Amino acid sequence: MASKFRKHVAPAYLRRNQEDVLTELPELVEVDEWMGMSDADERSYRAAVQEGHFMLMRRAAMLSSRSLKVERLLEIVEEAESNGREVIVCWTCSSTSTCSGD
Repeated sequence: MASKFRKHVAPAYLRRNQEDVLTELPELVEVDEWMGMSDADERSYRAAVQEGHFMLMRRAAMLSSRSLKVERLLEIVEEAESNGREVIVCWTCSSTSTCSGD
């Protein structure tokens, strides 16, 4: 079954090695920005601490309704877009990960 699937998708599926792709990517830019928490962020964080839920503590600043972290991320993406650049955002909390072509 797996080999049949591979044969079927092979013409449309391009797989490249990391070594081949790295030379085509622009230089990595990393910027650390320290931010405070909004009231909603802080409430989410404190609730997670009281529950003893470590993963919720880590994600609290991304899940609140007025997340300063998400607002800043959107600003960065909009700035990059206005400069004709593309952005890849990666994080490990899969329940908050959403990819969009917008």
